[in-house]
Amino acid sequence: MKIILSIILIYHAVSGCYSKISQADKLLLDVYMETRCPDTQVFIDDQLVPVTKLLGNYVEVTLYPYGKAEEKFVGNKWEFICQHGPLECQGNTILACAISMTNQSIYVPFTSCLMRDLNPLSNFRSCCEQFKLDLNLVNKCFQGQKGNELQHHYALATSSLVPKLVYIPWIILNKVYTQANQDQAATNLKALICKHIKVPPPPECS
Repeated sequence: MKIILSIILIYHAVSGCYSKISQADKLLLDVYMETRCPDTQVFIDDQLVPVTKLLGNYVEVTLYPYGKAEEKFVGNKWEFICQHGPLECQGNTILACAISMTNQSIYVPFTSCLMRDLNPLSNFRSCCEQFKLDLNLVNKCFQGQKGNELQHHYALATSSLVPKLVYIPWIILNKVYTQANQDQAATNLKALICKHIKVPPPPECS
């Protein structure tokens, strides 16, 4: 009986260590992306979605939906020219709004959902319904000043990168860009995250 009790206590102690990760111990993963970029879609679907499901407690993911877009201030708002055309600007703004209203457990898979159609307006409603986002609130943001300001925020963040982004997606670990991390993230994000986890590696990394 004592042996069984000891095993149970050890299990709960270990599982508690894995589940209670302080903010300071989390890895920071920044992904600079575009909603109509094929390489971004592959990365989101094949790497980011499964890894955040598995190791989401250990990594804080920040998406920057802007990429190689350009902006200019016209009248009383910002206007954007996106690499893959106006539909991409719409998708970027929709995603920016969704990000501002949710957390990564929602906005990472929401991104994957939104990018499944080249026209983000085609599945905007169904993706909001799937992930229980308030369609009216997201649409109000997308159509209004808030969405415009969010895109400008991402424009500033992207333009301040050192080094400047060269291609999309541009992936940064712990606020420092390296080509090695970029390459590994694109092909085996799980291994990259597990290699850099600050606390004892969880069972998912074995």
